[in-house]
Order: sequence, then structure tokens, then C-alpha cells
Amino acid sequence: MYLEQELLKWGGIAGAGGAILGFVASVRKIGRSVKAARERKAKEAQAKIEYEKAVLDRLDAVCEKQTVMTAKQDALGTAQQELAAKLEDVQKDSAYLQMYELKQAYATYMAQGWCSPEARASIFALYNYYKEEKGRDSLADSFVDDLKRLPSRPPMYGRRATDAAICQEVPAIQ
Repeated sequence: MYLEQELLKWGGIAGAGGAILGFVASVRKIGRSVKAARERKAKEAQAKIEYEKAVLDRLDAVCEKQTVMTAKQDALGTAQQELAAKLEDVQKDSAYLQMYELKQAYATYMAQGWCSPEARASIFALYNYYKEEKGRDSLADSFVDDLKRLPSRPPMYGRRATDAAICQEVPAIQ
């Protein structure tokens, strides 16, 4: 009985020891799982931090590009303004030259006393272009009106009166 009691005692101790070892093994396994979960969370947090850093780096690059583009747009706007001013100057000079040509044609053909239909068409084309550029100009209008009244052929001296009447006809040019 004593032996039995000792065996039961030692058996109980051994069983308790086995239970303790099983419990310790379970705790270790749980500890490893917790440790693995912590490491996984740490890796995920590190990956998230790296991703956010990459996004911020890209945003910085985009902001730098936008700053460069804004500077280029400002420079382009300035260049466009300069070109617009130069174009306006060229248009003014062109209008002056067109008026000069109209004056020269007026003086030439009024002194000559007649204007061929081809020359008249060229003058009217120049006048129409000038009028579009400059708008209404009473001096140019009077030049064109006077040139419209000129005969389209040179006067015929010593010919019959009917030939002279034909030479005085002015074709209708619009």
C-alpha cells in the first residue's frame, strides 16, 4: 500500500509535470504566434511607412514639376504678350504702307487721267484689305471714289465722238 501510494504520488507528480510541460509548450507556441503576429504587424507597418514615403516623394516630384511648369507658363505668357505687341506694331506699319500705296496709286492715276481695269481691281483689293485692317477711313474712301470715276482707257485724241464716249465709260466695280 505504501508502494501503491508512492506510485500514485509519483505518478500524479509525473502527470502534473506532463501537464505543466504541455502547458509550457502551449504557452511557447502561443508566444511564438504572438511574436510572429507582432513581426508581421511590424513588417506591415514598415511597408506602409515606405509606401507613404514613396507617395510623398512622388507628390514632391509632381509639385516640383508643377512649379517648373508654372514658371514656364509665366515665361510663355510674357513671350506671348511681347509677340502680341510686336504683331500690333507690324499691323500698324502694314496699314501705313497700304495707305501709302493707295496715295501713290491715286496720285499716279489721277495725273495720268485714266486707270486700267486690272490696276483698278488691284487698288480696290488693297483698299478692301486696308479697310478691314483700319476700319473706316474717309480719305481712302475718297481716293477710291475718285479712281472709280476715271475712264478705263486712255483718251483718244482725233477720233470720232462715239469712240471718245466709249472711253469715258466706267465699268461698275464693287
